[in-house]
Amino acid sequence: MYMKKILVIYFGIVALISLSTPALAGKIKTITFCTHPYAPFIITDQDNNHKLLGGFDFDLANAICKIVGAECKFTMQQQLITLIANLNAGDCDAWMSGLTISPDRKQYLDFTEAYYPTSASLIAPKNSTFTAEPRDLKNKKVGVANGSNFVTYLDATYGSDIDMVKFGNEYNALTALRTKKVDAVISDAPMLQYWMEQKGNEGFRLIDLPSYNKEFALGKGCGIAVKKDNTKLLNALNQALTKIKADGTYDKIAKKYSMKAK
Repeated sequence: MYMKKILVIYFGIVALISLSTPALAGKIKTITFCTHPYAPFIITDQDNNHKLLGGFDFDLANAICKIVGAECKFTMQQQLITLIANLNAGDCDAWMSGLTISPDRKQYLDFTEAYYPTSASLIAPKNSTFTAEPRDLKNKKVGVANGSNFVTYLDATYGSDIDMVKFGNEYNALTALRTKKVDAVISDAPMLQYWMEQKGNEGFRLIDLPSYNKEFALGKGCGIAVKKDNTKLLNALNQALTKIKADGTYDKIAKKYSMKAK
């Protein structure tokens, strides 16, 4: 009788432990992505930046959700600076919009493996003659999206030699460039190239960054950010990315948007 009671208590404890194991939490039913206008990664209606039309990251996210077996949702953010707050507050499960994996961001967020190489550049009017060397940019006004890794890059590379002007997003900075309120803007090269190809934006040129500091600006490629220690979602995203690269889905989407496949 005494032994029987011990066995009942023992198996009762095992049952309680099993019920509390995270593995029984079930499959991921929905993935909500925070994103912001950043063509060709995220393409929105020019007259309404909340209307999502498509884009490289948009199609990738939907392909990922299909493999995971989850419903895909998107919530548009107008400023990158809210990135950490959005994820920590649970406004979304992941952030995806050409987001560079940088040491600063990895302090507060977890990232998937890189799914696209980053290549940064300056953009300036065609009739300008300066380079991206510090001596040429001295006293120039350079626009940058607040919250991007380029804020840190400009500060470390040029310091007080330039007048860094921060904007809510890249498109506000580019509008300032078009109206001659800044001399140049810094951002990811694919985004700037796409913008230049749109009607009315032909009078600009891309300027390569100094080779000695380029790696600092580029980071570790583009990744999907999730809240720190959200291991379940992070593993699911990485597994899905691996699968769409292996089965040709990634290359098909990259070709659709004329992106250089990795």
